[in-house]
Amino acid sequence: MLRLPTPMTIWKLNSESKCRFIIRHLKHLSIIYLLYTYTINSLQEMFEKRRRRRESHNAVERRRRDNINERIQGEKKENQFR
Repeated sequence: MLRLPTPMTIWKLNSESKCRFIIRHLKHLSIIYLLYTYTINSLQEMFEKRRRRRESHNAVERRRRDNINERIQGEKKENQFR
């Protein structure tokens, strides 16, 4: 877990080490931010991929049901004319 510096810990450092401390801390925060955004983006991509896959599957199933219903309707019409 990343601990954020308290104002007192920064105040106690001299100016050179204070700058190094702040820069090092900002690097850690930026890495955490990058990991966070990467995770969010990859989750969004995963959900988008699932949505596309589900839509594609639903379209295939809809066509299959339509074909079955057309065959049933065709057989009913043929039986009417006999």
